[in-house]
Amino acid sequence: MKQLNKIQSVIFLLGGALMVIGAGCYVAMWLRGIVCWVFLIGAVMFSLMQTMQIYTGTDTTLKRLKNIQGLASIFFVVAGVLMADSHYHFFQPMFSNYADYIEILYNKWVVLLLIAAVIEVYTTHRIDHELSKKNIKEKLLVINSANLFPHILQTYYLCMHKMQFSRLRDVKHVKIINDMNKIIYVVMAVLGLSSCANSFNIDGTSSISNLDGQKLYLKVFTDTTFKDLDSCDVLHGKFKFSGTIDSVRVANVFMNGVPTLPVVLEDGDITIKIDNLQQTVTGTPLNDELTEFIKEYQKLANASAELVHKHDQAIMDGKDMEPVIRQLQAEDEALNEKMDKLVTKFVEDNMDNILGPWVFLNTCTSKYEFPMLDAWIDDIMTKATDKFKNDPMVKEYYEKAQENQQIMNGMKEAPVQQPVAPVPNAPTPNELAKPAE
Repeated sequence: MKQLNKIQSVIFLLGGALMVIGAGCYVAMWLRGIVCWVFLIGAVMFSLMQTMQIYTGTDTTLKRLKNIQGLASIFFVVAGVLMADSHYHFFQPMFSNYADYIEILYNKWVVLLLIAAVIEVYTTHRIDHELSKKNIKEKLLVINSANLFPHILQTYYLCMHKMQFSRLRDVKHVKIINDMNKIIYVVMAVLGLSSCANSFNIDGTSSISNLDGQKLYLKVFTDTTFKDLDSCDVLHGKFKFSGTIDSVRVANVFMNGVPTLPVVLEDGDITIKIDNLQQTVTGTPLNDELTEFIKEYQKLANASAELVHKHDQAIMDGKDMEPVIRQLQAEDEALNEKMDKLVTKFVEDNMDNILGPWVFLNTCTSKYEFPMLDAWIDDIMTKATDKFKNDPMVKEYYEKAQENQQIMNGMKEAPVQQPVAPVPNAPTPNELAKPAE
């Protein structure tokens, strides 16, 4: 096995250290925009030096192990690229929607890092073991030859004695690198496993003065009630939430016991901005997607509200109201159709993530006090994926709506009491379109 010189060994160990530092800081959500590059640089340094450790012998097992180890090097570098993408999202334009991006690429660096770490630990251990066996076989061969060639053997040992100390230093050097190698990848495997939990970090700012001193609560709907995840005070227009969850969820920020805006709790740094005109939640793919949807909906809602102003202005101007009303009704129908298409497309595009079910349920509960069926709901459920249909709250709502429909059609008697978990009282798209007070 070709050994690295001193400079190459330093680069090799430094690269491994940078990978550990980068992964650890990224998991801890500390300066992610910088440490992702630290990890990638370390991965390139480490992988390049490891590739230079060429096996020049003829043993097929060692050749195979070195090839497998080369695959681990590639995975380390690709994991670094995907870690940077998880923060900067530069691969996102390659996908038609956020759902595909999240499902296929986002945050998948964890998977590659774990695979690479397992391969690295396995191949390092096996290579070390195979080299040890090879050394033992060579010593046995020398001993057998000694019986036939005692004089040659004596000469051999005299020569080898002079080389003993230099070879011993090489063996110790290789052992240090191998031990360091194993330690690094055990640590990285632990870091990778710990990053499988969805950790979120929310930084909020507000330009509304009367929010200062207010207590905010971050809650998620669990079973039949909202559960507190975190709370904070608004101080000098700033507030902060953080924590971990077992899966991606939609939470709500509560103020004075009232939900004010939804936040998707997913891995990453989330930013909330609240002012007199709007409320935005950005920084992670699903939050960006939801915010863009709310902005588009808000434009249509504002246009709809403007129709009322046009109606009142026409009265004040003394216009003939019959043609004005016809025109306003036509515009209102066109806007409602656009809203319906916007909501429908959003739900269809996000059926396999948390946003589709969330918008679907809030749309349903904004139209009906009790679970009911209509043409829009039937159309969505016809197109729904298995994951969407099996969402616990979607499934419960749809089953209850079908039961209510059967009761209304006289096909089933109404139960005396049938408690059903209420749908979370989250803001509807219309409520989200209103400016903050």
